[in-house]
Amino acid sequence: MINLLPYKEKKSIEKIRFLRMLNSSIGGLFFLLASLFLLILPTIFTVDSRFKIYSQEIASLEKSGMISSEINLASLSEEAQKLKSLLVSQNELSIIDFISLVQNQVPGGVKIERFSSEDPKVLEVYGSFDKRESLKSFIAILDNQPEFSKVDSPVSNFIKSKNGSFKLVLSIK
Repeated sequence: MINLLPYKEKKSIEKIRFLRMLNSSIGGLFFLLASLFLLILPTIFTVDSRFKIYSQEIASLEKSGMISSEINLASLSEEAQKLKSLLVSQNELSIIDFISLVQNQVPGGVKIERFSSEDPKVLEVYGSFDKRESLKSFIAILDNQPEFSKVDSPVSNFIKSKNGSFKLVLSIK
C-alpha cells in the first residue's frame, strides 16, 4: 500500500490521533475515578453511621456505670479487700489470702496461670515451668508453709523436664 499523503499531513494526522488517544485515556481515567468515588461513598456513610452508633452506645454505658473508661487496679484491689473483710470474719483467712501467699512464694522459672477453688479448704494451682527443678523447689516451698496441710502434685507434672505445665492441689488447714 502506497501512502500518497505529504509528510506534513502525515505528522498532523499522527498528532491528531495522539491527542484523541490522550483525550480518550484521560476521559476514561476520570470516569473510573468518578465511578470509584460513587461506589465507595455508601461504604463511607455506613462506616460513619456505625461509628456514631458505637460512640453513643459507649457513652450511654459509661453514664449508666456499666463500664468505665479507665480501670484503676489500685481502687479495684481496695474494693476487693473491703468486700473480703465484709464476707470473711477477721479470725479466718480467706481463699484470697491463700492465693496471695502462693503468689508471693513463686520462684523464678515458674509461672502461675490460674487458680481454682470449689471447696473452701482446697486450692488448685495451674501453671507452667521452665525446668523441672524450679517446680520441685516451688512444691518444697509450699510444703514448708504452715497454712497448707498437704501439697498434692501428680506424677504427670514431672513428665516433661523443660517447658511443662502443672497442677497442684493445696489442702488448707
